[in-house]
Amino acid sequence: MSVRKNRISVIITAVFFGLVILFTSLAIAKHTSHSCTGENGHVCAGISQLHNYTETVGTASAPGFYRIAAVILLIAVFSALCRGFSFSDPVTLKVRLID
Repeated sequence: MSVRKNRISVIITAVFFGLVILFTSLAIAKHTSHSCTGENGHVCAGISQLHNYTETVGTASAPGFYRIAAVILLIAVFSALCRGFSFSDPVTLKVRLID
């Protein structure tokens, strides 16, 4: 996948999630001042579902990010261990370049 297609797909995904959260918030704001018939009403149940969804979207991204960061860190450490550490100063690096 080219860089341009990757950027476009990321932008489309970000806009989609932004619009979902925006319209969910607008729906909640629209129905906050309704005349409630009790907790079993359709509007109250819908508001409760929308509220739970926005909380889930907000908290679900953090653990996923930490998992991805941990995997990337483990890959970086593992690849560094496999290649071996070489403590070199600028002089030895220059000698290697000349050879």
